[in-house]
Amino acid sequence: MNFFKKLACFSLIALAGCKKDQTPLISGPSDNVLPQVNATDFTFSPSAGLNFTAVTFTGSFSTAPGATIVKFNGKPGLINSITATKIVATVPGDATTGKVSVTVNGSTATSITDFKVLSLVKERAFDTNFYISNLSFDRSGNGVAYAISGYQEVKKISPNWAINTVYKAPVPIENPFEYHYDIRGIDNDGSGNVYITRDRYEGYQEIIYPEGWANWNYRLTNSAVYKINPNGQLNKLLGDGTGKNFEGLSDLMVDIKGQRLMLLENLYPTKKVLRANRAGIVQTLDVPVPKHSLLKDYNDNYYVINSSGPDQGKLFKVSPNGVATYISGTNGPVTKEGAANVAVIAQPQGLIVDNTQNILLLNRGDAFRVVNAAGYVGKLSTAMPATESNNAMHYNQFTSKIYILSNSSNKGIVYQYAIK
Repeated sequence: MNFFKKLACFSLIALAGCKKDQTPLISGPSDNVLPQVNATDFTFSPSAGLNFTAVTFTGSFSTAPGATIVKFNGKPGLINSITATKIVATVPGDATTGKVSVTVNGSTATSITDFKVLSLVKERAFDTNFYISNLSFDRSGNGVAYAISGYQEVKKISPNWAINTVYKAPVPIENPFEYHYDIRGIDNDGSGNVYITRDRYEGYQEIIYPEGWANWNYRLTNSAVYKINPNGQLNKLLGDGTGKNFEGLSDLMVDIKGQRLMLLENLYPTKKVLRANRAGIVQTLDVPVPKHSLLKDYNDNYYVINSSGPDQGKLFKVSPNGVATYISGTNGPVTKEGAANVAVIAQPQGLIVDNTQNILLLNRGDAFRVVNAAGYVGKLSTAMPATESNNAMHYNQFTSKIYILSNSSNKGIVYQYAIK
């Protein structure tokens, strides 16, 4: 099956342009004494998106409370912000494809073109004969994906579904329990180079946790970052005697130019986000730290919901420069949809950012949720696939396809979704 083949039938990017409305005004009441702003021609962008997408309107509007109303095919939208020249409104959850209208002080203008309401649709499922723990789409857009198989191998999946092993961690010959390696983080720079994190464990040790309980676990002996070049050669970049030594690396991301790395150091109970440059200089960033993985987009940002402290429950975007920007959410006992300052967001098992800048969250056993550009959180009605993985959802920006990982004891299942 052609798992990762780019489809040209549809592109959200092409849908993101503004639509100029040329509809003549529908006159409102004429008995007003005071001067007022009436509805005029307006533009809106994007022209398509999921329910709960934030849509920007440009025109002439009134900021008086209740004076301006936006509707999507007759369904009232939630106005997130408004000025005299711009409105940001959320598409309601029950809206369908149709005209949009803006009413200002009783005077209504209606678009000629439709706003197309898109859906999250499951297209197919693929079985693999190996367990997939992480996935990275080639940034060049060539349709290739790189997968971590069972924490031990890196596999290259071609657009025609041909699978080749790029790298396999060493296995002791005489005693298979003498030591083992875990490969957890994976990314690529779009030039054929693949970056991974690899931890080495030997024997067992008793770990006493701060909460007072104990557990026997493998003893971590070293962690390192490696680059696998297009010829399959493995080169150590950092760790295990090269530059800084690390204490358990669970994920990484590389910028599109291959100049800097972001690393998640995760040896319980200590977690840190680190940034390393090509010279091997490593900094510890004072930023929100993810619970499991660096949930990243294609602009080299990662996203995190704080799990403790004064910002518990808040969703942040962290830039490659280490700047954290609050997006949405507050602390609360149960999940809740709504505006940024009232929404309660659970820790997701997956997160992607689509081509209209909606953040899509996968909440295992519950629902898909949309966090739009205005911070509003809504719940989609799309059925949820079964998955036990963390970092289970991945996005191919070139095909606008979403892939959700689910694994059994001896194989992987990959669900392909599309926004269309």
